[in-house]
Formats: sequence, structure tokens, C-alpha cells
Amino acid sequence: MGRENIISVIARERPEGLSKSYYYFVLNKLKELGLMKDNSINFKAVIPITDDYSHLRGILYITNERK
Repeated sequence: MGRENIISVIARERPEGLSKSYYYFVLNKLKELGLMKDNSINFKAVIPITDDYSHLRGILYITNERK
């Protein structure tokens, strides 16, 4: 998962150029982390941790519930 893809999924319903299956893969990962709830954002801050611009190594975040 690339940083740009995650930001695109958070910002829009389904970005142009992203396959439907990949979009739902990213969306489900964000839901598992508690970052998305009922298809809306559920966080105060998100910082992607990457080696470069294309590979996500982790995410540091604070949810609305302060988790």
C-alpha cells in the first residue's frame, strides 16, 4: 500500500485509476485500524511511516476515541 493510495481512499469515495478491489482492500485495512467508521474518518491525526514514497511500513494515529 502506498501513501498516496491511502490518502486518496481517505479523501474520496473511489479515486480514479484505483481498481475497485484494491480500493476496498485499503478501505478494509483502514477500518481494521479504526481509522474509518461508517465510511467516514474516525481520527484526529495520521502519520504514515514509509521507506520511500511507495511502500507503507506503518501508521501512527490517534482516533477520535483517543486510542
